[in-house]
Amino acid sequence: MADISTLEEGIKAREDGADILSTTLAGYTLESAASPSDAPDFELLEQLVSNTDCPVILEGRIWSPAQVDKAFEIGAHAVVIGSAITRPQLITKKFVFRGKN
Repeated sequence: MADISTLEEGIKAREDGADILSTTLAGYTLESAASPSDAPDFELLEQLVSNTDCPVILEGRIWSPAQVDKAFEIGAHAVVIGSAITRPQLITKKFVFRGKN
């Protein structure tokens, strides 16, 4: 399995023998810094599904069941939900009112 951040990395990893690709690093590397910071990289998922012949896992910034559904509609083999489950302080932060009273 190869954790990648760009389509080019995914294609290269597949050529080098990876049998599964995961978008784990998308948005976290210099090469993928333009990726949306608060949403899954659905564009990369779609590119990988269309341009490779192996299972692709969506990982990174999944916060809702609707995002999981969208990933499977695009063609994800699986979806990894990390921080939305394992880091409750991030969930709480999304609900804290930060505006003026």
